[in-house]
Amino acid sequence: MKAKGKNTKAKRPAKVDPVYSAIMAHLEAYRAWGAALEVSSELPEQSNKAAHKKTTRACRLETNAAAALANVVPTTMGGVMALLSHINACSAGQVSTNGGKDYYSVELWPDTLIDDSIKTKRGKPLSMPFAFWILRNIETALRKLDKAGVSA
Repeated sequence: MKAKGKNTKAKRPAKVDPVYSAIMAHLEAYRAWGAALEVSSELPEQSNKAAHKKTTRACRLETNAAAALANVVPTTMGGVMALLSHINACSAGQVSTNGGKDYYSVELWPDTLIDDSIKTKRGKPLSMPFAFWILRNIETALRKLDKAGVSA
């Protein structure tokens, strides 16, 4: 049944920008790493190897979550802004890992990420700094949003 003079075609629900789940996963991994580091940094390595192993595992998970941030292309302007804000806040030490000041932001981002699907002129996988991949994906997102007529 149609209402007279009205378009009753149902709209699809908006898709959630995948960058938000990547940001949340990174925050969780970042905080877990900070919590583990707080414990293990107070112990001599010989006295509690289990705590140090837990910290190493948490660090690896945080690095993987950071790499995932570099692998996601935001699909909304809000997602672009959220990604930039998250990276800026973490880099500036504004995201706490332990309820107080964050002391770990210097070592936060992976130094280099490799994309096996992109080959250099020498046929090797492209290896670039973390920031390159973030900027590349933001550029891709902004081009798509511009093409779709989305403005800031």
